[in-house]
Amino acid sequence: EITTRLVGSEMCIRDSVYTDYLILVTIPDDNALQGLLCIAKDFVDIKRNYNSSLEVLGVLITMKEHTAIKVAYSQALHEQEIFPCFQTEIRKNSALSSARNLGKPINKHRQKSNGCLDYRSLADEVIEKTVGSNLGEE
Repeated sequence: EITTRLVGSEMCIRDSVYTDYLILVTIPDDNALQGLLCIAKDFVDIKRNYNSSLEVLGVLITMKEHTAIKVAYSQALHEQEIFPCFQTEIRKNSALSSARNLGKPINKHRQKSNGCLDYRSLADEVIEKTVGSNLGEE
């Protein structure tokens, strides 16, 4: 099982006990690195006391924009050594907002949008990190 957790939110022990992997979702801003530090402390405690097999698949940067400040924050997130970052970043775009407002998944709303392409890329990356790494274990 894979659980997503917003960076800056309190890690829930209940959720983390019953999952194998975490995806830490963040936006590139001045709070993101501090949020990762807080989660790292909780993660160590949860892994030590409740779920020794818990792994962080990566930090997922969302709401990516091409402003100078957002690019700098994204770069800082990729350079931090607390948790690995996904190569995929989810770009801010109107298709994701309208899909959410309509209650539809992006792949059913606008398949050719940047948002859909980004989430497909993320899915490929998650599969590679989970299924691909387990192929040799059988």
